[in-house]
Amino acid sequence: MAIDPVSDNSSREAGITALFAPLRAEWRPARTMPLAQERLWLVGLFLIALLLRLATLTQDSLWIDEGYTLASAGHSFSLLFSVPFDSHPALHFAVVKVSDMFFDGAVAVRLPSALFSVIMLAPIYLLSRRLMGPVGALVALAVMAFSFTMLVYANNGRNYAQLLMLIAFAAWALHAVAEKLAAGTALRDNGLLKWAAIYTVSAVLALYTHNTAILYLFVLNGVLCGWVLATATARFIEFTWKLAAVNALAIAAWLPWLRVMLGTSDVFDWLLQMDAVSAATTLAATIGPNSVPGVLLAVFFLAVVAGGALSLARPGWSLALILAHGAAFPLFIWLIGFIYKPVYMERIILPAAIGGALAIGYLAAHGRRTWLAGGLTGFALLASAWSAAAYTLRGDSQANLGAHLIQDWRAAVAAHDVPGNALIICDTFTWPTVDVYRQSAEVWVHDNAGMWDLSLPHWRDNYGVPISGANAVDKHRYSPWMETATIAWDDAVERAPRMVFLKPDFLCNDGEPEILRARLSESGYSQTRVDVWRGVSAEVWERP
Repeated sequence: MAIDPVSDNSSREAGITALFAPLRAEWRPARTMPLAQERLWLVGLFLIALLLRLATLTQDSLWIDEGYTLASAGHSFSLLFSVPFDSHPALHFAVVKVSDMFFDGAVAVRLPSALFSVIMLAPIYLLSRRLMGPVGALVALAVMAFSFTMLVYANNGRNYAQLLMLIAFAAWALHAVAEKLAAGTALRDNGLLKWAAIYTVSAVLALYTHNTAILYLFVLNGVLCGWVLATATARFIEFTWKLAAVNALAIAAWLPWLRVMLGTSDVFDWLLQMDAVSAATTLAATIGPNSVPGVLLAVFFLAVVAGGALSLARPGWSLALILAHGAAFPLFIWLIGFIYKPVYMERIILPAAIGGALAIGYLAAHGRRTWLAGGLTGFALLASAWSAAAYTLRGDSQANLGAHLIQDWRAAVAAHDVPGNALIICDTFTWPTVDVYRQSAEVWVHDNAGMWDLSLPHWRDNYGVPISGANAVDKHRYSPWMETATIAWDDAVERAPRMVFLKPDFLCNDGEPEILRARLSESGYSQTRVDVWRGVSAEVWERP
């Protein structure tokens, strides 16, 4: 489908009232390009983005949340959407379930994220093009395509890439809705209804992907309302009630899940609130490149600041969207969290990366001093490309500098995966990830009564029951199979001359590692060594 040149905006500008005349300058960026050239760059960037996201799909071991996602996806569709067995909605589990029908292991759980991370670029490009024309849109697209943070979560088999894709579609559509409402368009207008439908579908799917989608939608709508209040006060009331009407259907569709969520326990209250410096550092890591020379890093953020300042000097919708993603949303998450629980992490504030990309795109499109705007933009793109190469070419010895948790269960299990060995963990949540990699060794969960010898049906039965305050605060959700899966301690000692205690510092109740170590010593085991991999340690206990 042909893309209209950015200079052909007469029909759009005609719909903007005199009240919004100062915003018209935003429709005419300083730089544009021929349509054929734009399409060539567009295809090239999408192909590069796809290759970058597939190149390292299986390089890292699964971490525990990915193993949990893969195992949970084995539930039936009817259970996924009828039983609140997880604190997150079920849509991503359903997507992984479909992927698991065609692929195995890491590919099954991560391929959806990789594809969603590529698809996400389409609404980013379309939104940017509406705001700043083809040059700015291609620059913003390139920043997101090469983003270290985007690559990290494209290779993460959780719901973050899916969420980001959906909220990107929602932002693209909501901007078009806001633009029309600000021009006084009636709610029944067919053009407005089309954009409202795209927004509603995207918003509902986002709300059923991750709980924090409601926070993002609240901030985005709030910033747009605040923008109209600041720039066109006379239209604020009309704009706000119409925007509320557009959101009504999405919120109504989300209410059934809200009812479910309010009945679950606060399973994320383990996270401590960050101080301001740590929060700013996390925000910078989310927006900017990683593993690049300091000079390039500084120039990248100089380009972000310059683009933001330029949009501030010529205020328009671009400024509103840059502020919504790059500042208002992360600040809101840091101050409020989720129902006053701290949830500020890189994976939660991923939309901030959109704000950074829009700012650099705005600089490329609107900067009047070509040598300065072009130089800053060029070095920002170089920093992004350098960062993407660093992520793609990283070796096993290099830490992944994103907040994606590197837990090398694959290496830890492989080192001790021999007959007669028992791999011991002290929580059921970790079991699927360890089980993915074991071939010969047994995997047991430590319990005061002895050990639990789980099977996948056991585990799914355990994690297929509704979350409630009673069973989510404990590390195990008791169900009838546990009696049949329990191994008496004496039997465990008989079966395993060597026990390997995996990651004793993680998800164990207070004092439990000491209890297990005392039992091992009393039963004639001696600790011979401690092996350490990225994110996983292993205490090796042997009997003579």
